Amino acid sequence: MRRLSSPGLNGTDAATVQVPAASHRRSEKMARMPALKEQPSGNGAWLTCPHCGLAAVSALAKLGLGWARQVPCRACGLRITVAPLPAVVAMLPCALVVLAVSLRWLRDPATMVLAGVLSFVCMCALYLWAVPLVRAQLTDASAVARAREGEPQEADA
Repeated sequence: MRRLSSPGLNGTDAATVQVPAASHRRSEKMARMPALKEQPSGNGAWLTCPHCGLAAVSALAKLGLGWARQVPCRACGLRITVAPLPAVVAMLPCALVVLAVSLRWLRDPATMVLAGVLSFVCMCALYLWAVPLVRAQLTDASAVARAREGEPQEADA
């Protein structure tokens, strides 16, 4: 049996785990890796990297990111994209306005413009909030570790 320990949260005592000696090498590496941060629940949770959990892209960059396009995370450099089905669903407000105009349900130009602007704002909000960033490549533990080392450490109080 081997004993592996990891640092506790906010300077508390470390937790010790006993691992069988015949454990796999990958399990030992995973036990030694720093724990992933929880996804932030406030502003910016929809802009975090699925690999490292840090800020991945800006809001404007996410709006320009389609399901067929991959971009590197600015923290760890691993490629990310958006989930295809939620991205298509987020575009439905604009598609409904185009359908309403083409079927002549909307005939007044001012109503068409107002509906178009409102549907575009609604689409952008849905795309930012409801379309998750997903992995476009396998996670590289060393890239995640380098990204986490580079972030500013919180001072102990």
